[in-house]
Amino acid sequence: MWEMLGGWAQAVISLGALGVMVAMVVEGLGLPFPGDAVLVLFGFGAARGDHSAISLVAAAVAGYVVGSVISWRIGGTAAASARGAAVRRWLLISDRQWERAQAWLRRHDAWLLIPGRFLPGVRSVSGYAAGAAGMPLDRFLLCTVMGAVLWCGTWVAVGLWFGEHAHEVLHALRSALTWVAVAAALILGLLWYRRRRVRT
Repeated sequence: MWEMLGGWAQAVISLGALGVMVAMVVEGLGLPFPGDAVLVLFGFGAARGDHSAISLVAAAVAGYVVGSVISWRIGGTAAASARGAAVRRWLLISDRQWERAQAWLRRHDAWLLIPGRFLPGVRSVSGYAAGAAGMPLDRFLLCTVMGAVLWCGTWVAVGLWFGEHAHEVLHALRSALTWVAVAAALILGLLWYRRRRVRT
């Protein structure tokens, strides 16, 4: 199973806690980045005994919080200047994402940051939106840490579970794909037959 992931995956996992921390700083900045997939990959590595799952979660949370605090600071600075829209464009944050995050923050306050970590559109802009809204750093930190522990822990646990059950999962997938292929072939055959009958 491990060989299927390829050399790049092994190289990423070999970076250990430092690698996951750097990856989560990028994720915390809200940049387009598959943070959840990276955490699953590290969890998979932990299942092999490459790293401790607890140290990976701790490093991931630390990295995510650092990235989020930077985004909170940028959001506060951008809101105080006329360059706010330009900063959002540079960060690839659409007006729709920005307005949605602002509306949710107004409605739910800092507590949105906890479940918001599981919502991709909200997660990527929440730090910037919280900073722009003038949310106090202590409140932002509290909810960000809580959300990051849940989010990082969940995805590392998924990778850990998958790593421990990889053969069973792959066997089930192969069986399912076989049945999907058979069903698709039957449907295509029936469509071809029906079309041919209509023409004659």
